[in-house]
Amino acid sequence: MPRARWSDMPELPETEVVTRALRSSCRGAGIERIEILHTGIVGKLSDLKPAWYEKAIIQRVHRHGKHIILTLLKGQETGYLAIRLGMSGQLLRRNRGVLRLAHTHAVISFVDRPFEIHFRDPRRFGRILMQRSLVPIRKGMDPLALRAATFREVMIRGKGRIKATLMNQNIIAGIGNIYANEILFEIGVHPEQKIAHLAADRFEDLFIGMKRVLRRAIQKGGTTIRDFRSLYGMPGQFQQFLKVYGKAGKPCARSGCTGIIQVRRPTRQAQPSFYCPRCQRKR
Repeated sequence: MPRARWSDMPELPETEVVTRALRSSCRGAGIERIEILHTGIVGKLSDLKPAWYEKAIIQRVHRHGKHIILTLLKGQETGYLAIRLGMSGQLLRRNRGVLRLAHTHAVISFVDRPFEIHFRDPRRFGRILMQRSLVPIRKGMDPLALRAATFREVMIRGKGRIKATLMNQNIIAGIGNIYANEILFEIGVHPEQKIAHLAADRFEDLFIGMKRVLRRAIQKGGTTIRDFRSLYGMPGQFQQFLKVYGKAGKPCARSGCTGIIQVRRPTRQAQPSFYCPRCQRKR
């Protein structure tokens, strides 16, 4: 298994699960107050203060990559609240007045809702950005919004190895180590395969495999290895369906393959790659 610090970092599917629940709960709600209990979670790019959001109305709740984004209207002004869960962050819907859980660092209360949204993050890698613009957030392309016609063009910007490119948030936003490993296993490509050596038809396979794995994970409520919880405090279920991530030493899950899953960490800082040496050979 990978080290604990790599084991449970919410990626696109987990963020999408929380975003959908937040949308159904909070769209159209009026903000009463945003209480910041630990100033370290406020992103340095923030150019709005918590007081700006008082009486602002949530117009839209959507996601880009690993960011949950609330669009708010206050009079004629528009502002944004962007939340990144980080490694151990959770957004939880909690009834007003309940005891706040340990490591609760921000609380959003509403004028017209009987609940609050609590942001808790034991490891404090998550961030809340309070901004007038989304430009600093929208860097890479969101894989679920990406079209097949532009996928290859986007990928070749990475120039290096395929797994590193999938995880480069400035190129494709939202895919981390869990799903990069699962996507490459899905299509039988070695994680250290260079993009320059990838056949043209394999880009289509990669595109289809990427969307398939991400959508499966969303359907199962995301992956919970340790920390991730939905808005209602429920763990995801996709960890039961992982085929390669965290499976070092186990038989390959692909039918007819006799390989044993291996794990490789190219450098001490790099996140581990899980792959089958038989059906994910480097070309």
